[in-house]
Amino acid sequence: MPESKRKSYQRTPYTAQDVRGTLGVCFLVLGAIYYAYRNHYDQLGFTNPRFQSIADRLFYTLRLEIFAVIPIFVSIHHVLYLRITNPLVHNPLQGNEHITELANRILTNTIEQYVFHLANILIFASIIPETLNYLIRFIVFCYVFGRFLYFIGYQVHPKYRGCGFIFTLTPTTVVFFYNLIKVLKSF
Repeated sequence: MPESKRKSYQRTPYTAQDVRGTLGVCFLVLGAIYYAYRNHYDQLGFTNPRFQSIADRLFYTLRLEIFAVIPIFVSIHHVLYLRITNPLVHNPLQGNEHITELANRILTNTIEQYVFHLANILIFASIIPETLNYLIRFIVFCYVFGRFLYFIGYQVHPKYRGCGFIFTLTPTTVVFFYNLIKVLKSF
């Protein structure tokens, strides 16, 4: 469809080549941030938290999850804002859902990612050795930062959501496989 006839809500096509360089840079940036945090977190003003029990570690992790809920809160309010301020979508049965489609997709993906993140971070917090406690804070930071990158990038163009997706999904996936290996070894 020619660009002049394309409606604002319709997707514009793009190829994997369009995003390959961006994704490569995002992986490098994520690696650099992890390296800096891992090797210099004490110089950045962070300490490796120490806990008396696994329950204390889980409570600490759950307290940090308030930050991970912020992207869901923002996404919900973004959809609400679009519905309230645009008279075309006050009634969802009018057939104008395309106006909120982008915001709904962001919200849906954020909730999906949060469920995966929460389950894995809680399992991770219950099985890691004391020396890796500092990673809990880093993983929550990556999740929140990644969700905001995703939110902004997706609104610019869907091809720009990849960097936020990498920041969100990569640490959680690494934690998932760590958890899986630890649990399988325990049998």
